[in-house]
Amino acid sequence: MVATEALGLFSVGGIRLADGATLRGSGNGTVGLGLIQIPSDTPLQDLIDSGDALVMNNASILTENRDVLFEFASEDIIAEGEGATTISNDLKVQRNFATLVDSQIVAGGEGSAQLFQAGDDGYTFDLSNSTIAGQNVLVALNGFRFSPDAGFSTFRLSDGSQVNTALNGELRVFLPQQDGVQVDASSSLNGIFGDQLFNANANLNQSQGLGEIIGQPFPDTEYLGVPGANYAFYLATTDLGPGLFFTANDGRSTYGQTPIDPGLSITRGVLQEGDTLQSIGVGTDFDLNQFSDAGTYMINVDASDLDPSYRLLGTASGTFTILPADLVVTGGTYSKTYGDTFVFPDNDFTVEGLVNGEMIGPVQWLSLGALPDADVMDTPYAVGLSVSGQGAFNPLNYNISFSNGGLTVVPADLVVNPLSQQKTYGDSMLDRTRFEAIGLKNGETIQQVSFNSPGIAATANVGGYDLAASGITAAGNGFDANNYNIELGSLSGGLMVAPAPLLISANNQSKLIGADFVFNGKEFTVSGLKNADSVNRVDLASDGAPADAELGQYVITAMNPMGDLDLGNYDVSINNGVFTVRDEIPLPEAVIQTDNLVYDQFGRYIDFANTLHALTPVNVGEVRQGLSPLPPVEDETADDLVSTTDEASGDVYLRNEIRNSGRDAR
Repeated sequence: MVATEALGLFSVGGIRLADGATLRGSGNGTVGLGLIQIPSDTPLQDLIDSGDALVMNNASILTENRDVLFEFASEDIIAEGEGATTISNDLKVQRNFATLVDSQIVAGGEGSAQLFQAGDDGYTFDLSNSTIAGQNVLVALNGFRFSPDAGFSTFRLSDGSQVNTALNGELRVFLPQQDGVQVDASSSLNGIFGDQLFNANANLNQSQGLGEIIGQPFPDTEYLGVPGANYAFYLATTDLGPGLFFTANDGRSTYGQTPIDPGLSITRGVLQEGDTLQSIGVGTDFDLNQFSDAGTYMINVDASDLDPSYRLLGTASGTFTILPADLVVTGGTYSKTYGDTFVFPDNDFTVEGLVNGEMIGPVQWLSLGALPDADVMDTPYAVGLSVSGQGAFNPLNYNISFSNGGLTVVPADLVVNPLSQQKTYGDSMLDRTRFEAIGLKNGETIQQVSFNSPGIAATANVGGYDLAASGITAAGNGFDANNYNIELGSLSGGLMVAPAPLLISANNQSKLIGADFVFNGKEFTVSGLKNADSVNRVDLASDGAPADAELGQYVITAMNPMGDLDLGNYDVSINNGVFTVRDEIPLPEAVIQTDNLVYDQFGRYIDFANTLHALTPVNVGEVRQGLSPLPPVEDETADDLVSTTDEASGDVYLRNEIRNSGRDAR
């Protein structure tokens, strides 16, 4: 908002400027704000708390050459009238007058900044990282009720705030009590920082006690500012005796020791010659003793009996820390076997450092190594402890440390023994599940083991062999060989090599009746040989072999197999063959297109020229000559074939030389 003559804001309640808002008097324009504050009534407290004064946050009030004027009055002043002669007995409340954060009020050129608050409550004038400047600057609190009996008002500057005037200007501040001046070391009045405003007696430099001014405006007093300290404070008190600010000192001790009160310090002001803290009636509420628990305690200044010749500027509390005492619990060195749950022995400890006649017990040692599944490879395991007390013992009063040799987990004994088993000659695989494991823990399992034995070789002869377990090849359910002392056992005669089955079959043979047949020992088939074993010859014999053997079938017997093998490694079975003595040559190739036409067991057929009524006792048919539809074989013509027809059994085509042959033609 910009005005070239006058910009005025008047309110009942609060005025707020924020977020870059600016009130500007351009040229010779002035800016004026007037405000009536809400009465201090309980039903209106929410409105009071929400802010009923000037609040600026990142805002500006500026003029180019004229004044900036604030005049705020409480409703009580209006109700009672400015001419009242006493301070009311109403309860005094703390209220805001002006709060500036990251803001500025600057009266440019010949303009001055005047901020006036009338009322008898306690008012706060608070600047944070903000600036007020002008040819002259006036800040007045508790106007028309300027009395030590008014509320406690404060003039507070922080975070680099400044109040400045022209070199020939005047900076005046009116407030009832000098204790209300709270300017930090980063903030300043015309270049004088907050830690330089007070003298050795904690009284304000450039200050004057005016006494009460009730019902009248502030008088035209002499300006106290000087070059190099261009500011002046005017107070409602006239007796500005030495002021003191006390701070309780910090201290510490160890539990069980008698703590000593660290006392207090004067952080503002000085004692008059001959006075001591004790003589002026100041102390602390320190009441700790050797039985006080470890922890941090607040120490407060007790200035209730302060000598009235001094003013109490304020107090600050200190802290006293009681540190835990050192307590060392020493245990033993422990070990257990994998798979066991370890139980620590009772009262297996010593203790050093107990105070105040206290006792501990029981002590509970704790370790992950005590669990049954604690691995050997993680040993040794740390052992901690849980301490409980007896009587007044409190473990929080001690820094408890412990010393022990830890808990060592040693491997459990595990025996793996082979169980007897059998294999067949020529094989080299064993059943790896044939074993017993003695000593497994925690439900762990072994699925397979390996074995050593001379009998494992495929060439090992039939018989009994010693069998030994040689290693664990498969395990489960958390098994770790590192958790065991493994003993691999053996079993005498534990592996039996059984004979392999060997089958020798005599090959079927046949001959024409009247012929002599001689076996050469090779007429057999063998199955079941192992390794590089071989059978080269077998003794064969049959009653059908001699020339005088009659037509029929005879047994071929086989015996005495011979070759490159040990027959003791085999369970030999022999299948006899069939020797057939027949009266015709074997049936040559012919095309047979029937499933019912059969020949007798000697391979014979009878063809008496044209018709055959019975080929077998159960298959009756008719054979007739005819031209075969089959192509002739080499050196034959189609006329050399005979076609035979049988409606029930199909067609048979026989070669002429077969058709014309017979027993008489033999």
